[in-house]
Amino acid sequence: MSDAIRWLKVGEAAERARCGPKTIYRAVQRGQLRAARIGGRRELRFLASWIDCWLVGQETEQPGSDLRAGGQIGAPLDAGATTRGGAVWR
Repeated sequence: MSDAIRWLKVGEAAERARCGPKTIYRAVQRGQLRAARIGGRRELRFLASWIDCWLVGQETEQPGSDLRAGGQIGAPLDAGATTRGGAVWR
C-alpha cells in the first residue's frame, strides 16, 4: 500500500499550504488550484503535488528582481523631463 496515491481533504490541503480552508475553496473557485470533486458540491480532494504547484504559482517577486533580470522599473522619462520629490516636471 506504500505506492497508493494519498488524497488530501480540504483541511489537510490548507495545513500543507499553511492557509485557511476558505483560501483553498476560493483558489479552486477561481481556477487557480486543481481539485477533484467527490460526491457533494464541497467535497474536494487534492494531490500534494497540486498544492505545491499552486504555491509555486503564488510566489511574489522579490524587490529588485526586475533589475537582476535586466528589466527596468517604471517607464523611462522623456528627454526634457526632470524629477523633483518623486514628481515629473516638464
